[in-house]
Amino acid sequence: MKDLVREDVQNLATSLGKVVPDLLKVSRDYRQGRDQAANSGFGQCLEALRSVIERVARFREVSASGAFRDFPASLTFSGHDKRLLDLLGEMSSAQQGQDWIFLADLIEYELVPILKEMAAGLPEALHALA
Repeated sequence: MKDLVREDVQNLATSLGKVVPDLLKVSRDYRQGRDQAANSGFGQCLEALRSVIERVARFREVSASGAFRDFPASLTFSGHDKRLLDLLGEMSSAQQGQDWIFLADLIEYELVPILKEMAAGLPEALHALA
């Protein structure tokens, strides 16, 4: 079980490492009026974020199951998933309203910092799982 969680943490780190620069590019594209490129990139980023949220849900399930005692509490990302879901709703509204600058702001100044916070805790969790 521990090996599976460790592998999932490594996959999460890889996913976050890829999606953050992609989101920053999407934000730049929106600001520069390249709406089609931004919308396409944003769709791809949303798929990656769905995977991140699913992984976090699995970590919570493992933690709640008590499958092993030394499960790193940082992997439950307490509060992050709610912030992410709330933010995704706000971003969807901005996209539907075609408010590209607001969407770019939400991506760059709200979403990316949350994802960076999540990524920052992963090395400690990996160490605890070693």
